[in-house]
Order: sequence, then structure tokens, then C-alpha cells
Amino acid sequence: MPRGNRGDTTGGELIGGGQSPGSAQIRDSNGPMLAAMAVACGLESARLLHADDDVTAIVGAHETMQDCDLLVLTGGVSMGRYDLVPDSFRQIGAELVFHKVSQKPGKPLLFARRGRQLLFGLPGNPLAAHLCFHRYVAAAIRRWCGHEPAGADRRVGRLLVPVSARDCRTCFLPGRAQQMDPSENGWHLQPLLGRSSADLFGTSQANWIRRARIPIAIARQAASRRRSSPATRWGSS
Repeated sequence: MPRGNRGDTTGGELIGGGQSPGSAQIRDSNGPMLAAMAVACGLESARLLHADDDVTAIVGAHETMQDCDLLVLTGGVSMGRYDLVPDSFRQIGAELVFHKVSQKPGKPLLFARRGRQLLFGLPGNPLAAHLCFHRYVAAAIRRWCGHEPAGADRRVGRLLVPVSARDCRTCFLPGRAQQMDPSENGWHLQPLLGRSSADLFGTSQANWIRRARIPIAIARQAASRRRSSPATRWGSS
């Protein structure tokens, strides 16, 4: 079992609960969400910190939690002017294992190690942060605790609308699943199309995630086909 877990949010635009956001501010949803997901994985309640867009402040936040085995950050991991987390990891002597994965959402994912400590840098967009925690951080927690890998809940369903892929990345598509008539023995799958990885409200309607990496020509025929589709509760861990 990890000795401690810590969650950091980054970004000068974030404010905590109970505060009224200004014109250039948003409420922090990632911190409470990831803390709840850590508890759902069986960990103790996470310690949460926030650092503004300043590499010295971010490094200082890291150093206050050297005793934690698991450090999860959100935001600041892409390629923008204020994406300072990769440099902050280098400054504390962490080894960057990988940065960026071929998936959508969640491409900027960052993973590093510092001795026993595991460090994850998750994208700032809430849905990308949720997916990356679910797929990568939760898997690391299970391995650390000696649990068996979680198997996908595979079910058979029919897509109700065509789904196209814009590039060759693996896409994780949220949607609504409803059971067909018992005589049909399957599920109707309604993708929630057009949702951005910052859309929390719209995607709260989802109860499955579909992993897809399919050519556009084949994807356009998906509505008339039955597929074996990994279905995962959006919000499970």
C-alpha cells in the first residue's frame, strides 16, 4: 500500500470551492474528483495542494511532499507557455519515463519516478484527467497493492449512429448504453458526440466508454454492425 498520496492542481485561473470566479477564473473540479477516485481505489484521503503558474511554486509544492509514494498533478503538462510541470519534475531529480501517449483525450500524459515515488502529470481538462487516472493511475495503485489487473467489462452492442476517427490515435468515446429488447440480447449504444474534454455536464450522462481505433471508411459503417465493445462505468475506478 502506498505510504501516502498527494494531488496537486496547477494554474492561476483556478479557485477553490466557496469562491466566486472572476472573468478569467474557473472552479477547481479536478482536485476533488481525483481525491475521490483515490479513495475509491482504497487509498486514504489525498492531501491536496494548488500552485500557480510558476515553476518555483510548483517545485516547492513537490518538495513539501517527498514522503508520499504517489504524486498526481493536473494541468501544466502540454506544450504551452505555462506548462511547467515537466521542467519541475526535472528540477527535483525525477526521471521522466514517458511524456505523451497516442490517445484522445489525454495525449499530454506524463509519468516520472523519483526513487520510490511515482509521479503522474495528468492533463488539465477534466475528462482527460478522469480517463488518465482511471487507466493509468488506478492501474499503478492496483499493482502496488498486489491486486489483480482489472479486466474490461465486455458486452455486445449496436452503435445507433456512425462514428468516425479523425486521426490514428486511440479514441475513448463516452456514451449512453440501454439494453435492447430481451429477444435481441444486446445493448443500444448512443455515443455522446461533439463533447470536448472540458465538458463535465454533458458527459455526466455517460455510462460507458468505448475504446476505438478504426479507419474512417470502416467507422462510417459502424451503425449497421454489431460490435464487441468494452463498456466501463464512467466514474468507476
